[in-house]
Amino acid sequence: MPENLQKNWLREFYQVVRAHRPHFLALHCQEFGGKNYEASMSHVDKFVKELLSSDAMKEYNRARVYLDENYKSQEHFTALGSFYFLHESLKNIYQFDFKAKKYKKVTGKEIYSDTLESTPMLEKEKFPQDYFPECKWSRKGFLRTRWCLADCAFDLVNIHLFHDASNLVAWETSPSVYSGIRHKALGYVLDRWVLRSPSPPAYFVFGDFNFRLDSKSVVETLCTKATMQTVRAADTNEVVKLIFRESDNDRKVSAEGAQAPWGGAPALTRPPPPGYPTETTVTSQGRLHLKGQNRGACGHKARLLELQLDPAFGRGHLRVTPSWPWPHPACSVGQSGPSWSAPGLTLGPAGPPRAALGSPHAGQVPGSEITVSLPRLSGAPRSASPSDPYLLFFSQLLEFDKELSVFKDRLYELDISFPPSYPYSEDCSQGRQYMNTRCPAWCDRVLMSPSAKELVLRSESEEKVVTYDHIGPSVCMGDHKPVFLAFRIAPGAGKPHARVHKCCVVQ
Repeated sequence: MPENLQKNWLREFYQVVRAHRPHFLALHCQEFGGKNYEASMSHVDKFVKELLSSDAMKEYNRARVYLDENYKSQEHFTALGSFYFLHESLKNIYQFDFKAKKYKKVTGKEIYSDTLESTPMLEKEKFPQDYFPECKWSRKGFLRTRWCLADCAFDLVNIHLFHDASNLVAWETSPSVYSGIRHKALGYVLDRWVLRSPSPPAYFVFGDFNFRLDSKSVVETLCTKATMQTVRAADTNEVVKLIFRESDNDRKVSAEGAQAPWGGAPALTRPPPPGYPTETTVTSQGRLHLKGQNRGACGHKARLLELQLDPAFGRGHLRVTPSWPWPHPACSVGQSGPSWSAPGLTLGPAGPPRAALGSPHAGQVPGSEITVSLPRLSGAPRSASPSDPYLLFFSQLLEFDKELSVFKDRLYELDISFPPSYPYSEDCSQGRQYMNTRCPAWCDRVLMSPSAKELVLRSESEEKVVTYDHIGPSVCMGDHKPVFLAFRIAPGAGKPHARVHKCCVVQ
């Protein structure tokens, strides 16, 4: 990753380490080295050296690093990187040797790279080629290690599943064809353990699952009053754009899916008025700001370029429909910017915006022609904080986050209370800005088996120290925000499984 981005990433990572002070720390990376791995090797080496030698990690006197750097082997390369750090206070911790089929005590710091297939302390595999869309190889696979801490044995699996290659294809069916491919791949990973061991230890699977919202349901919900226009390429008759127009609103465009100009995946966006960006941005002050020409006191004219809503927990996209010129309604200008209110929405310098997400969902600002609209989303959110209305808006999107439901009896996840982890802008000055190439989604997750869930929830009930959150909410961390789970293993938590895994009982 670029040097300035790496500094941001490490700083935010170290802050989480200092805040939670874990004794055992696992870090799973995907697409390690970026899209052009060979050209990025120097950045990879620098990143690893920084992690192992930094002051923030000096209390971790043992470490294991596994880097899949064999980029010349198309049938094996996964670009996965797994880091494990052990605090000096841990007296006994063991790692499983899959070849010798026994645990070995962990000492010192060791780095493994190149051909990991021959390393006995892990299992790494790339998904079979027929799992890949159109059988085209990409860096998707998984890497598993097994550990024993006191009387608890557990597997840690670094995973990278398949992405949506086209928004237009993803929109065609519900669930999408890409969702089916991800289900098949994740099932392949889980079934391998059941086949190899009738009673596997607790396991945690975390990485980039590439889970996406149900695109067809999202579009149909947001565009209930819109008609769809299909645009095809003149030479191939291929669908290149879908335009949804609201027939009862002067045929305004409410959503658009189009092929990206650089030939990549198409974007699903709400387009701005001609010549003016209207995407909202979120910082941390809970205030309304105006960006544009003639920003001034009450009665002055202004061209509205951006509306910023700033709750501290995250960011997202609302859309406004401005007209020009625009007088400031109920304007009081100061360092915080003007304050104003509308039915269902209150903004101002005194605190975060307060929006009524029921009815009405749109408010007409008195004395202006600015309409602020929130999409109507039905159903109760899966997890939300009533005190944070914008987070409530994001949590309502969880209604369309359905991919994990297929594994509801095999995998467990704590309630999500953070914004979608992808796709963020990689502009280092835009820490909370989403790109418009994809619909925001919770791609990055920490999932666990039923027995692993018992370990976590027992910790939660006894010590109230479980945290499931994202890292760097206000800082550019790349196109993904890292997600983490922090918990304590309660004393004796692994004893119910000790009889099954006798090798992990420390004598």
